[in-house]
Amino acid sequence: MATTKKDIVLVGRIADDPEFTPAADGKQSRLNFGIVENDYQRVDGEFVRDDAGHAVATNSVYHPAVIFGGLAERAADTFQKGDAVISVGDLKFESYTETASSKKRTSHNFIVRSIGPNLSSSTVEIKRGPRADAQAGVSGNASDAWNQAPAAAPSAAPAAKKRTTVAAR
Repeated sequence: MATTKKDIVLVGRIADDPEFTPAADGKQSRLNFGIVENDYQRVDGEFVRDDAGHAVATNSVYHPAVIFGGLAERAADTFQKGDAVISVGDLKFESYTETASSKKRTSHNFIVRSIGPNLSSSTVEIKRGPRADAQAGVSGNASDAWNQAPAAAPSAAPAAKKRTTVAAR
């Protein structure tokens, strides 16, 4: 039996190197990874820190996560293990019986619909595509940055992120 909780927000870090499976045989591309959520110890509203200055985690929860389609391709090129993310999706719980021991088990997967960097603990560089109205020559206030065509990209391309690809099944 499966139960789904919709529109769940997970804030955490990518726990595994994401594994990308390209689209094949009529199936969508997919990206598998895990998200770890941490609760942190606080005293009088302030984080308790260890000797290295890191906040002390009191509880950690691992969520297996999957992204499908074009978002999977973009996320595979963007995120890597350790990145802080905010994601929205559906939490799907499934019950099953283990065949060897006949024990009932429950598992869950987080089906990601939207994901982005968590700017409270990282910085990002946004690569914007051309705006449709700027290309069409829409006039407006020349000092308004939204009415300007995007600036040319820097000549030096940033180093490519490592993408772990697995064969389609």
